[in-house]
Amino acid sequence: MTGVEHYREEFARLRHELPGGTALAPVREAALARFLNAGFPTLREETWKYTNVGPIERKAFRASATAGALPAQGVLADFGAGALGDLRLVFVDGHHVASLGALDGLPAGTRIESLATAIGRDAAALRARFETDDDAPAFAAMNAALGGDGVFVSVPGDTRLAGTLHLLFLTTAATADLAQYPRVVIELGDGAEADVIEHYAGVAEATSFTNAVTLARLGRGAKLHHVKLQQESLNTYHIGWMGVEQERDSELVQHSISLGARLARHDLRVRLAGAGASATLRGLYVARGRQHVDHHTRVDHLVAHTVSEEIYRGVLNDHARGVFNGKVVVHEQAVKSVAHQSNRNLLLAPTAEIDTKPELEIYVDDVQCSHGATVGQIDATALFYLRSRGIELDTARSLLVYAFADDVLAGLTHAGLRARVETEVLGRLPDADRLKQFV
Repeated sequence: MTGVEHYREEFARLRHELPGGTALAPVREAALARFLNAGFPTLREETWKYTNVGPIERKAFRASATAGALPAQGVLADFGAGALGDLRLVFVDGHHVASLGALDGLPAGTRIESLATAIGRDAAALRARFETDDDAPAFAAMNAALGGDGVFVSVPGDTRLAGTLHLLFLTTAATADLAQYPRVVIELGDGAEADVIEHYAGVAEATSFTNAVTLARLGRGAKLHHVKLQQESLNTYHIGWMGVEQERDSELVQHSISLGARLARHDLRVRLAGAGASATLRGLYVARGRQHVDHHTRVDHLVAHTVSEEIYRGVLNDHARGVFNGKVVVHEQAVKSVAHQSNRNLLLAPTAEIDTKPELEIYVDDVQCSHGATVGQIDATALFYLRSRGIELDTARSLLVYAFADDVLAGLTHAGLRARVETEVLGRLPDADRLKQFV
């Protein structure tokens, strides 16, 4: 059995094993009912018109009862364990593996733990973090119903999380058609600060499905630097939804970097609910073969004196397809708001495709807003300039592609992460070894 009925059966199979027991049962059942009622999105829906999730619907993905074989230390090192953060939690096939983590030296009052542990401590306190808004996609409701584990981060007021927190979600896919439903909850008190890398990776070619939800709440003056790095195998389907609520003078810097998966969809919803709140969103997607990558963002300026800036870049080769839909809504009370949005795409083959739609909805005067999108090929003048300096054609093309992508990567403050992503991007370009002499 496939389709929504399969997930009704999955819920019946898993319900007694899911964290929270009777305390979370009502909210999980409500989420399941919402998903079953909505069903899988179709191409007839405006926000899904370019992304076909039929391959997910037709598969009977199942969550595993236990983690697969633990990866060797060399595999963990390949995905930055120990290099991308002083603090670390590792999940294998959807299950927390405490022995692979590192959480020493947390500031007083700070909690970083698996979500299952946090739920076991006080399920009622986390009940609201499993409720789904009506405007959240149906996949988010599926996650709330079936989610088994994830991460809970709570940083108290006026506390800075020392070092970077690396959350590694590793798929071994020892069995085919594996499903996992990670949920990351980040709560920063007034004046708190944290750097978080949310990292999805795969080490096997078996087909799998990742349905991830991230919820962040920033108190007054809080600062969150969040990076989502998706580099799963090309037989993975990845659906992600992130919701951020920001209070007065809070600051969000968010990078979304999508390199892997056969089909990847990333939804980001930011609500600027306090004066002085700001959100800086950066995105990079690099796709080849028949990869499909979709970014949908929405930023709501709810009050006056709020700021948002979006810069997304796409590099598409072969038969790859990209989708970008960025929507900024400036509400009636949001005078003096500033919102700028840009999406630029580079097509490296005539068969590559991009559908881009930046949007602005403004319901008040006295604001500064702009948006734009470009789709093109490598600049002929720049290519001629490099060729005239004796650089071979493939190397010159690759240098220009790298410079285009680096417009986003330059904003990564974590040097180790930036170096790893740059290496991954370089590895997808011709003359990769020679390029390293130039960058």
